[in-house]
Amino acid sequence: MVSKQQPKTTPDHWWGQYQFVLNQTGNWQIGASSLAITRLKTEWQIQHLERALAEEEQNGWSAELPGSRLDDDATVRRHLFQNTSSKLELQPALADRPVVSRPVTPVHLSPGAKVTIFVSSPLWIVVSTTKPQVVLLDTPNQRPSDTWFGPSTWEGELCYAVRTRARLSLEEIQLRSYRAVTGIDIHNKGEKIMMLERLKLPVRHLVLYADVEGMLWTSDVTVVTEETMASAELRVDRGPPRHANAAKLVTKPRDRFESHVVQRALHTIFS
Repeated sequence: MVSKQQPKTTPDHWWGQYQFVLNQTGNWQIGASSLAITRLKTEWQIQHLERALAEEEQNGWSAELPGSRLDDDATVRRHLFQNTSSKLELQPALADRPVVSRPVTPVHLSPGAKVTIFVSSPLWIVVSTTKPQVVLLDTPNQRPSDTWFGPSTWEGELCYAVRTRARLSLEEIQLRSYRAVTGIDIHNKGEKIMMLERLKLPVRHLVLYADVEGMLWTSDVTVVTEETMASAELRVDRGPPRHANAAKLVTKPRDRFESHVVQRALHTIFS
């Protein structure tokens, strides 16, 4: 049994490579998701069960190898191979669409003000073989709701929606192993108050890092509005997030910007 509550001789995170013998099953509990993975001679079987749990009901993570199969209500995926290898890898990933964060209370940013806010976004669980690398599962730990982000029903894109408290201090953040924290620097160069009701985070372009405690962070993001408030400069910072303790790269972005600085219409970032 491996769990976050055990001594430091056990891993501090749920991701990484795991070794299977033939006909062995492993179990993982990651936030709202339960996984049971079985290695057969020519087949990997993955059972996945997502429970409708509130944030306070999700109890970190645990891993057990060998383990047992899940109940019949779990979704089953079968992946056939000529022969299965002994290693399997679990990795965290950011969402496959932009994530729209809506503060519980709207934030008003005064003209000329600079502020750093911290928001968290849900994680996906990626399961893959190692040699060759074949992705067997790419699924959210707990699927967010869908939302449309854009100035109209014909201009915009489909995103995921999450609620956030847009914390201003790291001490106020409850770090969880199944969510990633993003530090966002916002500079209002305009002459009017900017109200942040919704913020679209380009998570497909962000790198995922882990700090020394096994908590997950994304690349830092900087947004600077123009004085006319017509557009804004969005920058994905290179390198580890500055607020994380000795962070190391865990997962590369799903997509890369051609440039780490992007000029965009303001309504494509905030609304």
